[in-house]
Amino acid sequence: MSKTEIEQILSSVFKKSFGIIDVDYRKLSEVSTYFQYPKNTILRDAFKKEMNLGYIIEGSTGNFVYKKDKRICVDLCYENSFFGDYSSLLTGKISPLEIQSLETITYISIPFTKLVEAYESPIVSEKIGRIAAEQLYILKNQQLIDLQTLSAEERYLKLLEIQPKVLQRTQSKYIASFLGITPESFSRIRKKILKSH
Repeated sequence: MSKTEIEQILSSVFKKSFGIIDVDYRKLSEVSTYFQYPKNTILRDAFKKEMNLGYIIEGSTGNFVYKKDKRICVDLCYENSFFGDYSSLLTGKISPLEIQSLETITYISIPFTKLVEAYESPIVSEKIGRIAAEQLYILKNQQLIDLQTLSAEERYLKLLEIQPKVLQRTQSKYIASFLGITPESFSRIRKKILKSH
């Protein structure tokens, strides 16, 4: 992918997501990198600092943590969205999150320090940071509320509304883990839903 194509994608994303035009997209595209990796590639190891913000052009990722010998999926990301460990980016601290491609993935990686430098003014920088933090907070807060108030079946139906092809794109064991249930329980829920439709 050429730097001009990266510039066009970044410009479109920042204008659409943040309503921001005061960014030097040419400069930002020069420090951004286009990647393509096959399914099941570890994009970032656990217990590392996050240094980059990714934007998925095509494909999907999962964020995982380990609890003893158990691997738990805590987030699923699909095309046209940012991915990474935002908390580690902001704090500069090591994180237990491991990020893996769940399908063949193409994405743009933006070094976070260069993203901050590309902002034309502190006002723009603050606006992007605030909007990104608000969006992430709203998403994670809703996931927490759903986990506490919805049944596993209701959480699955909600996931299907957001990502209708999740079953074709993401392994059942990852979906089950993301929903906070066992693969066996997930299988029962799927069968029940199929019978009722």
